[in-house]
Amino acid sequence: DHEAWYSADGKLLRHEEEVSQSDLPEPIVSAAGREFPGYRVDDVERITVEDVVSYVVELKLKGQPEWKVAYDVTGKQLEKRQD
Repeated sequence: DHEAWYSADGKLLRHEEEVSQSDLPEPIVSAAGREFPGYRVDDVERITVEDVVSYVVELKLKGQPEWKVAYDVTGKQLEKRQD
């Protein structure tokens, strides 16, 4: 699944695509595992804005709040919100 945003002159501004958990860079897998032990990755989106790539990971654990967490490719957390 893909979404793309273009400027009026045809320049690609933003691209979002659903990817599999196996496409997550290892630093993100490690960071999510440390902060959310026991949670499973449900959905992953790769977002590219002006050649900068980030990932939004949906994390779930039965009986616990769900989280959407954005990471850069090095595993640095950019944003976190309860879903």
